[in-house]
Amino acid sequence: MAKKENFSIFSHYFSVTRENAKKYGEDTIVYMQVGSFFELYGIKEGDLVVGSKIEEISNICDLQCKEKKVTYEGKMVYMAGIPLNSLDKYIEKTIHSGYTAVVYVQGDDKDEKERIMDSVYSPGTYISSDTQMKVSNHIMCIWIDKHKPMVRSIHKGEIMVVGISSIDVITGESSFYQYETEYKIIASNFDELQRYVSVYNPSETIVACATDVKNEIGKIMDYSGINSSKIHYVDMNSSLAKNATKQVYQNHIVSEVFQNDTFDVCLEFREKDSATKSYCYLLDFVKERNPKLINKISLPIFNNVSSRVILANHTLIQLNILDDASNESKRYGKKSSIMSFLNQCCTTIGKRKFRHLLTNPTTDEEWLKQEYSIIGYLLRDENYELVDHLRSTLHKTKDIEKISRQVIVKRVFPTSIYDLYSSIQTMHQISTYIQKHDELNNYLVDGDMESKTAWILDKYENVKSVVDKYLIIQDCEGISSNSLLSGNIIIRPGISDEYDEVVLKYNENKKLFDDVHVHLNAITNEVDKPQNTMVYVKIHKTEKSGSYFESTLSRSKLVKKALKLYDADPGSFRNAVAPIDGISIDDVKFVSGNSGNKKIDCDAIDMISRNIVKYEDQLTKITMKLFSDILEIIEFELYDDLRAISTYIGKLDLIQCKAYNAKNRNYCCPEIHDAESSFVDAKSMRHCLIEYLQQHEVYVPNDIIIGKDDAGILLYGTNAVGKTSLIRALGICVIMAQCGMYVPCSSFVYKPYTALFSRILGNDNLFRGLSTFAVEMSELRVILNNADKHSLILGDELCSGTELQSALSIFVSGLKRLHDRACSFIFATHFHDVIYYDEVKALTNLAVKHMEVTYNPEIDALVYDRILKDGPGSNTYGLEVCKSLHLDVEFLDYAYQIRNKYFVETSGALNYNTTRYNAAKLLGKCEMCEVAMGTETHHLAEQHTADKDGFINSFHKNHKANLASICEACHNKEHSETQEKTKRKKKTTAGKSIIE
Repeated sequence: MAKKENFSIFSHYFSVTRENAKKYGEDTIVYMQVGSFFELYGIKEGDLVVGSKIEEISNICDLQCKEKKVTYEGKMVYMAGIPLNSLDKYIEKTIHSGYTAVVYVQGDDKDEKERIMDSVYSPGTYISSDTQMKVSNHIMCIWIDKHKPMVRSIHKGEIMVVGISSIDVITGESSFYQYETEYKIIASNFDELQRYVSVYNPSETIVACATDVKNEIGKIMDYSGINSSKIHYVDMNSSLAKNATKQVYQNHIVSEVFQNDTFDVCLEFREKDSATKSYCYLLDFVKERNPKLINKISLPIFNNVSSRVILANHTLIQLNILDDASNESKRYGKKSSIMSFLNQCCTTIGKRKFRHLLTNPTTDEEWLKQEYSIIGYLLRDENYELVDHLRSTLHKTKDIEKISRQVIVKRVFPTSIYDLYSSIQTMHQISTYIQKHDELNNYLVDGDMESKTAWILDKYENVKSVVDKYLIIQDCEGISSNSLLSGNIIIRPGISDEYDEVVLKYNENKKLFDDVHVHLNAITNEVDKPQNTMVYVKIHKTEKSGSYFESTLSRSKLVKKALKLYDADPGSFRNAVAPIDGISIDDVKFVSGNSGNKKIDCDAIDMISRNIVKYEDQLTKITMKLFSDILEIIEFELYDDLRAISTYIGKLDLIQCKAYNAKNRNYCCPEIHDAESSFVDAKSMRHCLIEYLQQHEVYVPNDIIIGKDDAGILLYGTNAVGKTSLIRALGICVIMAQCGMYVPCSSFVYKPYTALFSRILGNDNLFRGLSTFAVEMSELRVILNNADKHSLILGDELCSGTELQSALSIFVSGLKRLHDRACSFIFATHFHDVIYYDEVKALTNLAVKHMEVTYNPEIDALVYDRILKDGPGSNTYGLEVCKSLHLDVEFLDYAYQIRNKYFVETSGALNYNTTRYNAAKLLGKCEMCEVAMGTETHHLAEQHTADKDGFINSFHKNHKANLASICEACHNKEHSETQEKTKRKKKTTAGKSIIE
């Protein structure tokens, strides 16, 4: 029968569970310390366990949820528990499943067992004590306002203003961004939001929307690609949300985190109202969960800057810059995306900086030239050994940036300080090694200090001296939990009198215990006289009882014999003097011990053991307190130095990575030339990823010029010839170049672009519920509204999602708009007819190219030469590709019949009809435009000029040479001309031609 109890702990647990669920949401669980465990409780109601999320968390964490055999308010209590030192492991499982974990610990009053809230953890506010886990952990706030248009707004109807902010709790970096668009809940209006989300990949997201917008929240979440573990929806009528809109609160929050005048000095806070609301709400949200997380965070990066390249239409995903997280891409590992392939940084700091760099290309030409220059410096034959040296040593450096933040939030153990210290030593060696390279040192350290090498070396020395002052650093290695502090002396003498006194007593008792151990083994060895020295007595330790001596049954008899002989004649034993009194044979008992062994039971030894346990416990508590104080000293005295060192490491790792990629992958240095419009002139351009993925065929590089005389390119070619790969390669090269990297070309001359738009197929999954055509038009709308002469547009088959007539009309209209704006654009297409439209012919800066494919009759197969050539190439190839893919013959024969019946121009000459005027004359391709198929027979010397017998001078009007196969359009044109012109077929070096 269950014991009826009304423990105050249950009342307290369920009370705080309700409070925290109301505050942080229903998906909240409380971990409450009870002795050496953290426990979770629930009560049984019918078939369910209620009162908390204990069942859900038990399933997530593989815990046993069992009856506690007690009742609370008449209901059976269920319990789950975890050891004190395993909390981190279970917190991570909890928050990764989207829950908020609230931890309560026992107070110092052992009698009352008071439990107080210690910390709140959620997916975006958690920093692991491990230094090698996540590279970053972002929490994001999205604030969407709806307004009437401003006086000078480009939008005529209502506008939507999206403010976005994020904080990386691991590094303390923060950012915010704002954009506005017309109020329409369509995919393209959330492109910038989707880009921001894909770059920062938040683990927790807060969404605050105007009431009208909130009704469309499902679509917004789909369009923006948010897949955070936890998403909060803000009630805009709550006092918190309302206060976040008021400048008095905004000023207070910003000033509290930064300096008093920050809100007034940084005009972005006033100019970007929605972003400021978002940022202030986010700061308050994080502070409420853990105030330490916003301590010493960096001033936000204001992403609304003119030098940032706009990457529209999901460019980062469409160009495979970022991994799309699909199972297909995961199997390629490091070659799953441009990011993972190019990110060859050796440190966590560098990898983090590289990700930010590659997702934020710039138009800052001065910065770009500086990057190219320093890469070139490292690539010199006499300097490249620097890169090899850096790559062999930088990997030893731990994440100093993360450790610095762990210090602030007190989520750090002594082993992390050891890692920090050893990393500083490594960096000291690196900086000393490169100090003779002035050009590199000037690049790495900003400022006008006389010696930049001395400046960074001083920071290393300062960190080492402060740490050495307080910690015995070599003894900190491996101490990754409080339990491992037991018996380890890590605090330097002289820091605390109390600590030094306990250490002294602990060491005295530890030495006595060890001396007794040595004594017992020594006298037994003398009595037994083994060939080699034996260990007869071993030390066994338990958490509760501390240490004691034990021996096997057989050896315990030898120990007993040795003690008797020693008591009788101690002088006969060499170098065996009892270290303490009270260990004679009369004082010692051999009782049952561990695993069938015999425990040596002795009051004097037990007293020493109890003292060791007592002083170990005192030592652990004092060490924890002193270590916490030392962390505050490190934060106060060293945080700025550690940030400067982290920046130094990031720059150094980034630049060596750029040089390494350039050297090992044969990349070239981009050249920036001034021009009125942006352009690219690339020679032997390659796709940096495909050339390594494709191992069965040597990658074929291509030359391409876009944005100069050929502002736009229509790209034709058979399926699978590499059109999309060429387009992507161009976009990737531009992004790499504008991130200050060398590019996979033999030569790359360009004028930086301010915006890059992509429209590449295979994007439907980004917009669940939208048709292919809707996606295409959504993306085309963004391009047409924003592209200018400094924009690059990369397009796969445009208008593939609708019927032909509309598709051709939209396509041609789009080409003209982009051409008239002097945009740089390239479209892969299968619309061969458009190049003969008068509207397209009038586009003087439009080039027509194709990727070459040849047919090899000897092997009866298409050969993909993949070379970019002038002209549209063949306009029939789909069935030939099907043939090469081994579709069955009967199916293909019928497809050929259909094509020849309805598309006569694709059929062979044997399918041509003869003219009624002359059986020797075939109706083939139009002999005037040489494009369309002939539908009429035209008399060059017109019939009305013939005599009654049908002769025109010396030849008959139906002579084969007087007949021309002509299309309807050219036929109408010939007969619409008012002035009659006589034309004849004449022989030329290029064959027969119709000439006036």
